[in-house]
Amino acid sequence: MGLAIDTVLLDVHNTLTTAVGLTAATTAVGDSLAVRNFGDNASASLENVFVQGASAPRRVRLLSPRLHDNVTGISFQSAENPTEFLIARDISQQLYAADQLVAQLDAAGSSDTVAGVSIYYTDLPGVAANLKTWDQIANRIIDIKPVEVDVTTNATIGAWQDTVITTTENQLKANYDYALLGMETSAALLCQGIKGPATGNLRICMPAASPTLRLTDYFIFQSQASGKPWIPVFAANDRAATFVSTAANTASATANVYMILARLG
Repeated sequence: MGLAIDTVLLDVHNTLTTAVGLTAATTAVGDSLAVRNFGDNASASLENVFVQGASAPRRVRLLSPRLHDNVTGISFQSAENPTEFLIARDISQQLYAADQLVAQLDAAGSSDTVAGVSIYYTDLPGVAANLKTWDQIANRIIDIKPVEVDVTTNATIGAWQDTVITTTENQLKANYDYALLGMETSAALLCQGIKGPATGNLRICMPAASPTLRLTDYFIFQSQASGKPWIPVFAANDRAATFVSTAANTASATANVYMILARLG
């Protein structure tokens, strides 16, 4: 049992030549909008939502009787593509164990709209992600090491693509831990993130917008704002089992993703 962050991937595929309004979204294979069960002394919270679609602005809506209401619920729109921080950094929305969320997205004609939902668990049975606060790692940093991982998203829109982090370069030093401070990308995708033993094999993702402000230090930023451990730390010796996870609203989108890592002593 331990800390966990889970990113749920959503998709609305519009086969019509005209735009559709808010429509029930489907989750990626292996993902679920059912909040995972956790114990009485634990909690879960909705931390961020990010959206990518054609012909912005795009809208997203999350519904549940356990949220404020089950009519318009938590609704956002944005001309950003993809969006970055639909939920303000200093707040989060409490979620309830086993609650079934419903997601809706709108979509332009003959296109997909995709979204990522980040859920934070303070103590999730069977999962123990290695997450740290900035204060826990700041004085341990030896080097900053951006690592390039060239990715091609899944040929099926609304599906995850996991690319091993040694695909493009393999320069990490054995027997050291590395902290993922943030990420940046050469082309806009919906999201980019990490999956591996250090994340409990859940995906910890962030927006994959082309601006770098607040994205190259995304996990520091989230930790400082929330006061919670947010920064993934993984062992270099696990690099062959650690992946960059990506998704986009177009099939087989390519990008050069950079993981902004810090080698820790």
